[in-house]
Amino acid sequence: MAQLDRVLASAQNTGMDGTTMAMDLSNKSGATLRVSGLHWAVFLTLAQAYGWKPAGTNRPQHLPPTEEWSGRYDSNDGQTVADGDAKLLAQALHGAAVSKEINVALADVIRLIERQIEAAGTRIPDPMRMKPEDFHQGFSPLLLFLYQGEFVID
Repeated sequence: MAQLDRVLASAQNTGMDGTTMAMDLSNKSGATLRVSGLHWAVFLTLAQAYGWKPAGTNRPQHLPPTEEWSGRYDSNDGQTVADGDAKLLAQALHGAAVSKEINVALADVIRLIERQIEAAGTRIPDPMRMKPEDFHQGFSPLLLFLYQGEFVID
């Protein structure tokens, strides 16, 4: 649950321009993918519900060796998700995507995340609430990216 709390906290962060934080994912082959902070929170939480056990990320290269690293997935600090962990994340999300219960699972995860955001004092206007169908088009590009293995979160 601590992992989810951190994901939710970072998903609520906004930049100076008022936009929510995005996760820019990139890999060694040059593939890139941008995911909003809230969508990333939903995908990570959904993957855990479908059996993914986060292994933890590798520390960002720019981080001083004396500074501790928690292995978090919920920031865009340049941390690396290892090859095996990326593929296990893809497998869990693939299982979710093909499940007959995907809309129910997404609705449950969205409800959980939105409740926690609101419990932290942020009101979500109705037009800005997430819906399961908001994620259907995002599965294919994310899965194709994750199945390539190791990636960096910037």
